[in-house]
Amino acid sequence: MIKEAVDELGSDDLIIHLNEADTNKFKSQLDSSSTFQIDDVNFQLGEPIDTIGGAIVKTKSGDIEVNNTIESRLERFKSILRSEVANVLFK
Repeated sequence: MIKEAVDELGSDDLIIHLNEADTNKFKSQLDSSSTFQIDDVNFQLGEPIDTIGGAIVKTKSGDIEVNNTIESRLERFKSILRSEVANVLFK
């Protein structure tokens, strides 16, 4: 989900927001600056968000944001999933 967001943003200097558990896991492995690098992309760990999983990734300026939390992905794919379930149930 993070890679998809990075690809959509097309930037190499980003802020990533995760749920509290994932944020704490990252913080325990980072120095005091809360920054890290993956595949030439620089990330700054943002404040925790209220989600069951996934991430919100945004540019440093905050102008562009990709919400790839599980909840937002389910919402985006709801109509596709509804159609597929209907096909299974009623065919």
